[in-house]
Amino acid sequence: MKGPLVFGMVAALVVLVASAGMATTAGAIVETVGDLTTYTYTITSSELNDLITSFHVYAPLHPSLVVGWEAENDWLFAVDADLEIDGADIYWWAPDPVEDGLPYGQTVQVSMTVPSTTSTDYNFIVPGFLGNWGYETYNFAGWGVLVSFPPVPVPVGQASLPEPASLAALAFGCAVLAARRRR
Repeated sequence: MKGPLVFGMVAALVVLVASAGMATTAGAIVETVGDLTTYTYTITSSELNDLITSFHVYAPLHPSLVVGWEAENDWLFAVDADLEIDGADIYWWAPDPVEDGLPYGQTVQVSMTVPSTTSTDYNFIVPGFLGNWGYETYNFAGWGVLVSFPPVPVPVGQASLPEPASLAALAFGCAVLAARRRR
């Protein structure tokens, strides 16, 4: 009875080791030109029976600081506030999962542009997770969501708030305009 049990444990270990080397990957290039920094991500699918339908990057960045984006394969783009990380969920997705999803062995390249006044964090980890990026998959059984590691470089920055003196000047100007309008 020991033989089949040991064989089963060894087989399970081989599957785990093999699957660890076949994970979907994301690579990144960060380039600053003038007053803009572009983050370009290349996603390579290792999902045998699934199509990758979206790619998410989680960053401690105010959503308003994303000033541009690009994507291959007609993928679309969105950025939402993520209050749990005091930042943003930045993502690209396939408009039609079957037609535009990323099959096994294929790559898609996506990018976002932010002001160069932001900084770059090469090791940001979403609290409670292993990394700062993830992807969704689609197959005949439905949708799946995976958060992956190691982390990719992400922009860091918060929207600047007006100085108190600027706010006071703005309020005074509005009061003057309101007074003139009443006359």
